Parts: sequence; C-alpha cells; structure tokens
Amino acid sequence: MPRLPTRGGTIRFALLRLALLVFLVAPSAWAQGVGPALTHGPILGAVTDNSIRIWGRADVAASMDVVVEQVGVPGTVQASTALAASSDFTGTVELLGLEPGSDYGYRVLLDAQQVFEGSFRTLPLQDTPSSFSFAFASDVHANFAPFTTFDALAATGPDFLILGGDNIYADSFVVVENTQAGYEERYRQTWVDPSFRAALRAIPTFMIWDDHELFGDWYPGLDTRYSNARAAFDEYQGSHNPDRLLQVRSTSASRPARWISSCSTRAHTAVRTMKSTGHPSPCSA
Repeated sequence: MPRLPTRGGTIRFALLRLALLVFLVAPSAWAQGVGPALTHGPILGAVTDNSIRIWGRADVAASMDVVVEQVGVPGTVQASTALAASSDFTGTVELLGLEPGSDYGYRVLLDAQQVFEGSFRTLPLQDTPSSFSFAFASDVHANFAPFTTFDALAATGPDFLILGGDNIYADSFVVVENTQAGYEERYRQTWVDPSFRAALRAIPTFMIWDDHELFGDWYPGLDTRYSNARAAFDEYQGSHNPDRLLQVRSTSASRPARWISSCSTRAHTAVRTMKSTGHPSPCSA
C-alpha cells in the first residue's frame, strides 16, 4: 500500500505549487519591479487659448510625460519633466501650440507607464468676445476632509477654477515644523483628498496664497517661516500658475466686462460660480 502524505508534507507541496504558479504567471512583474505611482494630481493649470500646464507628484523619482491630443484631430503634443527628491517628487510640464476653445484628451505617464487619462478644454481665442463660467473656492483645511464640496463644484462644469488662498492650513491643530519639508508634508496630507484631486484633474485651476499657507494672520516681514513656506508653495502651487498670475482686461474693445457672483464666502458652504456678462449686477452673496 502506498504511503499517504503527511500533513506537513502536503502543506509544503501546496506552497511549492503556489510559488511555482506565481513565478510562471508574473515573471515580468518580478523582473521589472513595481513602477512609480502618481500620489497627487494631476492638476490642470495656467490654461490659455493655446496652452496649458499640468502638474503631478510621484512617490519616487521618475520621468513624467504628458501627451495631449485634440479630440477628432490627428497628432499629439508632448512634454516631459523629471520628478526629483529636490522638489518633493513634484513637477510641471507646459503644452504649447493648442487650438482655442477646443477639447483635448491627455495622458500622464511615469517612466513610460500610463498612470492617468483625462480631458480638458482650452479657453476661447484671446480678445474675442465670448461667454464663459468659472468657480471660486478657498480654505482647504485637512481637518474638514472629505472635501465633497469639490464634487458639487465640478458638476457645474466651469471653464476654470480660482483657488483664492488658504489652500492648505499650515497652522491647524498640529503646526508644521519650520522647514520646507514640514510644509511639503502638509500639502501631501491635504491634497490627497479624492474629491479635491478629481476636481483639479478636470478643471484648469489658478491658485493664489493667503496667510494660512504660512501661518494664521501672517503679514509680510513678520515671520521667519516665509522662505520655507514659499519654497513649498512654488512646488505645489506656483509652478503650474501663469508666470504673471492675473491681468484684468476687457472682453470687448468697446465695452468693459462685468461680473455676476452668486456665492458664499467659503468653499465648504457653497459653490461660487461667476459668468461674464455685458451688464452690471450686484453680488448676491
């Protein structure tokens, strides 16, 4: 009579079979290792009638490539940058030569592996009268996550978004240490929110800072934290802003633009939407 396998022998044989199966099914994964991951972003920024900037952050050093393609039109535009430890693995690319008022798809690749796919629309041709809408938000406080207001904001379909400052709170219940790394960590903690990420992946966004990016009620010249806070701001916000943030100009040579605002004062209570019009109107906030 043949000997029956012992319990220990059966377990060892099963583990050996499992290990062999994994090796046969996924040799390429073992050989190549796990690729870099996109931990934050992408963020669409600095959109114009013919260009856009796109920001991202990885978990390790990597090459970030962004490829855009106009919907229904052959050809692509591509740009790349290195995400390095010296910039907390963040980086921004600028895509030029785009068409005004046009829909584009975009793909983000880390070390040649696609990690995200989305879409955006360029602004109308500059100096051409046109209607558009935008949203305004501020006060992105990590202690009040999840930021589901951004879901409602994105659902309105604005052409762009202005984040009007306090886009992190460096002085929340635990004040960040006075180092660039301390401020970078607060950005990572705050901007990982899924609703925040989803909105900024789809809506071109312009950002400015207020006091809480540094410290509550901060005033220029009154705090030695400025240089560290500013360095982190440039990595996470300033890099995907326009070189010159705002230039107020008329949408028509013969008539100045007016703005209607139906809004509250905080992002966590309501969504601001504004539409350009040729007639003055008071803000209803």
